[in-house]
Amino acid sequence: MSIVILSDFHPRNILGGGGAIAHEFYQSLLELNVASEFWSTGNPLDDTSEEKFFESQVSKYRIINFFQVCIINRCTLRVIWKLYKKRPNILWVNAIGNRISFSVVLVSRALGIRTFVTLHDFLPINQTKIGLFGSGLYRHLDLSRIIVEKGMHHRLRRKILTFYVNRANGIFAVGPLQCKILKSFGVSVKAWVPNGVANCTHKTTDSKRARKRSGILFAGRFHRKGLEYLIDGLLQSKSRPKLLLAGGIDLFDYAMTRLPEEDIHYFGRVSRQTLHEIIHEVELVCVLSQYFDPYPTIGLEAIRHGALIITTNTSGISHYFNGVGDIFINGINQVPDLDKILGNTENFAELNSKIDLQIPRPLEVVKLYLTFFRNK
Repeated sequence: MSIVILSDFHPRNILGGGGAIAHEFYQSLLELNVASEFWSTGNPLDDTSEEKFFESQVSKYRIINFFQVCIINRCTLRVIWKLYKKRPNILWVNAIGNRISFSVVLVSRALGIRTFVTLHDFLPINQTKIGLFGSGLYRHLDLSRIIVEKGMHHRLRRKILTFYVNRANGIFAVGPLQCKILKSFGVSVKAWVPNGVANCTHKTTDSKRARKRSGILFAGRFHRKGLEYLIDGLLQSKSRPKLLLAGGIDLFDYAMTRLPEEDIHYFGRVSRQTLHEIIHEVELVCVLSQYFDPYPTIGLEAIRHGALIITTNTSGISHYFNGVGDIFINGINQVPDLDKILGNTENFAELNSKIDLQIPRPLEVVKLYLTFFRNK
């Protein structure tokens, strides 16, 4: 069995995302001695034979962007030509839709290639995120209260992308709530398979330093990720822990408008390896998405690396916290009580171990996918 993994980008020096997850899948396939290749629209690692398909940034014009996402572009043509020559047994599509169009799914099926799609977002539903206003945890979700864009452009885009995605042999979500939502919009999801999170391999020779965690980390992008609410909590905190930021400069620019500079440390854009090193130094990692995140891996990576996390009930990982402490889950419109959270960590190790047991490793996830591939 030969497998090609197709991803929309390979984030070599950024925090993560679908591209990084897809690349982990590829590495796990190599560990299992499965003939596989990793194709992406970004820069591959220098020490592999991965295929890259460079493409300019997607257009800012709505009509052109719509054409790129739904139909075809130059990058898509290169991928199609490569598929025609290579003819792998399986094409595994992970998180594409901007630089590579979903028309690849149709062409792949026409070439007789079994095609599977893993959705890391809600691409057929909305261009960005959906809001779960007024909902509780995923088991209490009222689908009728989901807020989506209803303009003609969005409705047409939704219909076309859903048509493309449903032509795949198998469609997978990465979380139970995402799976439920996608199905409610007509996407033929086969199952939900969570993203794997690698074991912590971080080592330090200074065990004292490893125990002295301090500061609160916010990593990722600014837009809709809840930094405003975290700073609300910091301003009300008596202990005023230091705010640590990793990501775009807009995070730092915004924080500087509300906090004194001495209360902020900005790391800039960092690799995932560097991010893991930072996590080992902090007491709390915030995953405060304002809109629903299907499966924010950074929260589970933080747990694997021994940090406490605080999340929201719009997070796709909130179900892991059922029965192990609702103190870590907040509605996005509530200001997190940081002093209460930081002062209530005596059972943190036990809670972490309970959650950690539920998080699969990348190799376990790939084995599950291979079972689906062989049985289809």
